[in-house]
Amino acid sequence: MRAVDIAILAAIAGLLTWGAATSVRAHRDAQAAADSRAAVSQTLALLEFESRAGRPVAALGALPGGAPADGYGRPVLLLAPGSDSQIPAGCFAIASMGADGLPGGDGDAADIAAYGPSSWLAVASSSATPRVALTRARIREVG
Repeated sequence: MRAVDIAILAAIAGLLTWGAATSVRAHRDAQAAADSRAAVSQTLALLEFESRAGRPVAALGALPGGAPADGYGRPVLLLAPGSDSQIPAGCFAIASMGADGLPGGDGDAADIAAYGPSSWLAVASSSATPRVALTRARIREVG
């Protein structure tokens, strides 16, 4: 085999490896986003269940099994309405900050949130929850 043939084969092998790695990464990111949506939905359902059972909680760490994690391994957040948030009055949000872990973003970095009435919580205090600016354009709502 000539050196040119070897170089061409090496380039083809490199492209195939890069393509496979890109495909695996895309699948992993899609799975993490799906897991985050599931964690947000399940957390909201668990808060409703605990409230209806007469055991409302004040923090996600008080849930059976502790605070749940999103598909990226970060804790799911319990958010109260803040001055810049789009969380309706009298409600709270359960949220994942997406792939980048920061408020806002697009695609896999978009925040994922679901809303529930503050009556499901033992203490509906915004002082104990982080204030994160969520805008409807940047949130993929779960429902």
